[in-house]
Amino acid sequence: MKKIIITVVSLVVIGTTVVILLLNTRSSDRKGVDISAKYTLAEVAEHSSADNCWTVINNIVHDVTDYVQSHPGGKAILSACGKDGTVLFTTKDGVGSHSPSAQAILMRYRIGSLKS
Repeated sequence: MKKIIITVVSLVVIGTTVVILLLNTRSSDRKGVDISAKYTLAEVAEHSSADNCWTVINNIVHDVTDYVQSHPGGKAILSACGKDGTVLFTTKDGVGSHSPSAQAILMRYRIGSLKS
């Protein structure tokens, strides 16, 4: 039994470490790499439906159209379509940010940055 507990704990630690490394890589990308595509909020607003959903999270533009149907929170994601969804993403259900897994998923949908 003790070996099983140690194995499970080890797997959780390894999984968490991988997610943290992915998130740190993403954070450094934002700081150190120029994102060539730049969009205005007006351009993002043109993508405000379930069939064409862009959102801005922390000044990064994401095309989450392909994720809308898979979103574990159902249609809640639609309230971020065509808008700056930072507050929605960072205050999930009014009590805290989305999980590290959700943050890692979001990275896959990055298409550019918000024009200043």
